[in-house]
Amino acid sequence: MSRLTPLSGHQSNGQREAFKLPDASNALSAEVPKLVQDEPVVNDEPRPAPLALPTSAAGVQISTNSWVSVASWCVTNGLPGCALVLFQGRHLVQTARTALDLTPGFPLAKWRGANCWLAFPLRWDAAGSLLANAMDIEKTLKPLLSMAPLPTPSLSKGVIVVDPGHGGRNVGTQSVVDGKFEKELTLDLAFRLSGLLETRGWTVAMTRTNDTEFGVAERVAMADLRGAAIFLSLHFNSEPTRLQSGIETYCLTPVGMNSHLIRDSSDRPDLAFPNNSFDDDNLRLSMRIHHALVNASGQADRGLRRARYPGVLRLQNRPAVLVEAGYLSNRQESLLISQASYRQRLAEALASALD
Repeated sequence: MSRLTPLSGHQSNGQREAFKLPDASNALSAEVPKLVQDEPVVNDEPRPAPLALPTSAAGVQISTNSWVSVASWCVTNGLPGCALVLFQGRHLVQTARTALDLTPGFPLAKWRGANCWLAFPLRWDAAGSLLANAMDIEKTLKPLLSMAPLPTPSLSKGVIVVDPGHGGRNVGTQSVVDGKFEKELTLDLAFRLSGLLETRGWTVAMTRTNDTEFGVAERVAMADLRGAAIFLSLHFNSEPTRLQSGIETYCLTPVGMNSHLIRDSSDRPDLAFPNNSFDDDNLRLSMRIHHALVNASGQADRGLRRARYPGVLRLQNRPAVLVEAGYLSNRQESLLISQASYRQRLAEALASALD
């Protein structure tokens, strides 16, 4: 299989090797080539059994039919010092550590100005109190409000698996500007990021270092074998109209919640996957990464979203994030992505979010 020629200006110490499983595991299925937007579902895993809806820390079952006054929750069930305040017409949920900007009528919260999509639009009750769905309270607002400005020591250093999406016959999408395949650009971005992370004390393992095709299960197995603390999958986006642009970041959908994006299969809120054990850490890590990419790129903020379809997220036994670092189908954004200096900027933003 031919190797990729590194794109100009990438940084690599040349010491990383492409990952290979023992011979007995080589029969694992490969990823299907991308047609539109993100990586499709691959059936290389057992289907989990349906589970009951999750419970809150207090042991109360969370229901999507339950709506909660945000102000009352701050007083009775929130974090220490949590309060809902109005500031220049904005609804802010504040703690001593951070604040969330809530948008009544929309399924949207902002952390430090970056978008995070909720499962349900925020709404008013008859008395004029701002209401949030109980699932959003427990699985989005509460984890974000407990988030410190910087990563916690448990996530600060260790082994991180950087996963350049696609490879080999699985080319991904293609730039409308220069014809480069997504698999080339994700590999270049991964090399740039890996070098920066190594200088910050991380031990970096790349799922591939050349134009090799690996299946979803092989990528997950590498993280397991290396005892990785974090898994980060790098992708670029596309869509048929060529109009959309911007940064999207994904983590696994919590049990009981509908996904923001469904691909090629039904979305089963009643199913739990191994990575759901890390729901809170997934959200907090994804939010830091998304915030850093949006600020550094200057591109549209398409928000932090939840999805079940990415196989590289479902089976992880660690916090895991999938990044869509821009649209190769959009001419203006693809022009930026084609520039080595812009890809370096993206890599530096990712590294800063993990520092």
